[in-house]
Amino acid sequence: MRMQKGILFVMGSLVIGLGHTPLYADQSVYIDQVAGDNLTLTINQNSGDGNSIGDPTAVGDSQYFAIDGDSQTITVDQIGSSNTLTGSILYTDTFEFDLSQTGSTNTFAIEQEGGSNGSIVADFVGSNNDVIIDAGLVTSSEYMNLDLDVTGDYNVFDWTIDADGVLNNVTVAGDYNDFEIDQNGYGTSIDYHEVIMNMVGDNNVVDIIQETTLNASHIDLDLSGDNQVITITQSD
Repeated sequence: MRMQKGILFVMGSLVIGLGHTPLYADQSVYIDQVAGDNLTLTINQNSGDGNSIGDPTAVGDSQYFAIDGDSQTITVDQIGSSNTLTGSILYTDTFEFDLSQTGSTNTFAIEQEGGSNGSIVADFVGSNNDVIIDAGLVTSSEYMNLDLDVTGDYNVFDWTIDADGVLNNVTVAGDYNDFEIDQNGYGTSIDYHEVIMNMVGDNNVVDIIQETTLNASHIDLDLSGDNQVITITQSD
């Protein structure tokens, strides 16, 4: 691992802890891993507002939260408001991303290109947060698993997944949340596209689009609350 101009170039295992700082912390972590396997990365930003992982104003490789290689395990814990995590996971076979964001007006925006057997498990507690997940940008992925647990109001979730075999498991407790889910790719009776959502709250909006081959799409919604708006579009 070498450090240069505030950028961490990572090989192997890395643990970064940023805590016990003033509330105006504004701490930043930048990581660019190029073609390295078996990374275990843990980042804790446990106090303060305005902290960032990657650069939310940049695009592509210049975001400097770019992970390339196989068998990656990433764990991130952010506590505070107006924190961001922005970056990309590239051509990775087998990755696990475990995220916890606690606070309001936070942003999680991740791109995933190619690869297979990816898992994102995320826990969001707070309001007015933005979550953007874009998997299979140019090269589709295989076997994606998204497991989201949301507690709060006025959050916006937007994810687009081009993958062969996708499972979305979403649990929501809150009001005025907005979910935009777009899934496409190859599906079979074994490796199908599935959305399982358990939602408690009022005035939530859910828009689900599923496009798969072989008509292999499943949606299971369990809703409790008033004034929900649900739109479902399925095609092959």
